[in-house]
Amino acid sequence: MSATPRPPPSTSGVIAISLLLHAAAAFLVVNVLVSLVQILRGPTARHRLLVVVLLGTTGTAVLALLAEADQIPALRDGAIVLIALATLLVAVRVRAEQRVPPAGAADGGEPDPTPGAETPEGRR
Repeated sequence: MSATPRPPPSTSGVIAISLLLHAAAAFLVVNVLVSLVQILRGPTARHRLLVVVLLGTTGTAVLALLAEADQIPALRDGAIVLIALATLLVAVRVRAEQRVPPAGAADGGEPDPTPGAETPEGRR
């Protein structure tokens, strides 16, 4: 019984997937560049923080795509660090907001959400 020689495996599928992963990473990088404008224009610090967190997760996606496309494990480590930093940033910001009393709360309580609302002493 004679074994027939196998043809070498085709690499065209691997190249196509790698090209697709690089194209997706390039699209996400363009998304990051456009989002940088929103950081400068953000009306409040919360909006800017949201954009920064989204940029961190987008950067994580870019690094994960490039790690898979180019087979570079160090990029996966970078993606993990980016997502950890984004999580830490949100945790610190939430903790800082919990310590600061809301604007308009002179006694440290919650401000009245409805201006002119009835109080036990009557109208303000």
